[in-house]
Amino acid sequence: MNFTFVTSLFGIEEGGWSENLKIDRKELLETFAQLLQFNSRMTIFTEEAMKPFIMYHRQGKENITHVIGTKITDLEYYPYYSRIKEIMGSREFQKDFPYADEPRGYSPEYDIITNSKFSLLGKAAQENYFHTPYLFWIDSIYPEESHFPKTCSWMPLRGFQDKISIIAPNSEVSSLTSVSDIYKHQNWAFTTGLLGGSANAIQQMYTLHKQVLLTEFLDKNHVDDDTVLITATYLNNPELFSIAIGTYGDAFKLFN
Repeated sequence: MNFTFVTSLFGIEEGGWSENLKIDRKELLETFAQLLQFNSRMTIFTEEAMKPFIMYHRQGKENITHVIGTKITDLEYYPYYSRIKEIMGSREFQKDFPYADEPRGYSPEYDIITNSKFSLLGKAAQENYFHTPYLFWIDSIYPEESHFPKTCSWMPLRGFQDKISIIAPNSEVSSLTSVSDIYKHQNWAFTTGLLGGSANAIQQMYTLHKQVLLTEFLDKNHVDDDTVLITATYLNNPELFSIAIGTYGDAFKLFN
């Protein structure tokens, strides 16, 4: 195995922030448990209370499991919580925002957590606990387990380059030219459930994503989730990305 999976899970405890999103906690944990069956090295950022659950489902894989105790308040972008909440509550933001009734339009925690995947992936790449040349982010609530390889094993060949492998639903990404093409529109280009590449490419993506978040979004009273932010990041350096055309659930097939 020449790669490390990186993932995270936050706020699903009883009374946690996710209850406001009407997330089915049982279903989420069942999906996460399926992910934990992968015979892959894993670095997992999560709250201390989740460690017993993770290690139970990683029995026999303890030597390829690295759990990093992390609270939501530890996330790099959490200090911007008040700023994001202020923007979400403004008339300017609410006007013509197509997702006002979705978490990305009303939950600061949601936008902070989804965008933190890039800083967590960057942190994991910098530490590189398992000394692998490639690392791939995978959402802890990746869609139906039917998308997982039956053997729970995977070898990401598309990661063997100094770029970020990522999925776009179609080739329209080539027609996008600026953040204004995607912000408050429904034509964001990328899915982010599974993406990755070399440690060097990940560090470049993380640095650029942070710059875009601060200067092209927060400084301009804009906020959005990871799908829009990574598309804006791409627009700043398309050469950093290797694009595969497909759907959210196609990653294991496309990158294999």
